[in-house]
Amino acid sequence: MMIREMVELQADFGDDVVEEDGEIGQFGGRNIALGLGELLAGLGCEVSPPVYAGDHGWAFDFRSVGRRLWCQVTQMDEKEAILVFKDVSRSFGDGFFGRPPNSIYVDVLTRLNTAMGSDPRFRAVLWYFGRGDGTDGAEGPMAEKAKPTSRR
Repeated sequence: MMIREMVELQADFGDDVVEEDGEIGQFGGRNIALGLGELLAGLGCEVSPPVYAGDHGWAFDFRSVGRRLWCQVTQMDEKEAILVFKDVSRSFGDGFFGRPPNSIYVDVLTRLNTAMGSDPRFRAVLWYFGRGDGTDGAEGPMAEKAKPTSRR
C-alpha cells in the first residue's frame, strides 16, 4: 500500500498575498492553512498555528493519537494551491525498508479528504505521489500498488 502525500486543489479563501512596493512581501496560503487546521481539529487532531515558510507558503504541525504530522500549503494563484503532507514521526528506516505508511496517518489523510470533499471551500481535490508523478491525480490519498516510476 502506498500513500499520496501531495494535493492540488482549488480553494475559495481569497488571495492573502501581502504586497510591498509592488513586490510580494508575504506569499499567500495562510487562510487555506487555517481552513485545513479547522477541518483537522474537527477530526480530533491537535493543530499548531501556521508558520510562514517564505516562498513555500505556510506550514503547520498537527497531531493525531500522539503521531506528529506536518502540512505545507503553497498558494499558486488566487484559487489554486498545492498541499504537501508528511508523517514526521516516520523514521528513515521505515521508508528505506519499504514499510507501509502508519495506520494513523492513513486514517487522518483519508478522513481529511472526505472532509475537504464536504466543504464547499475546497474543490477539484487531486492527490499525487509528487509533482509530475506521471498520473492524472487520484480522488484519495491511498493506492494499492507502488507509485509510478518516471521513464527516461
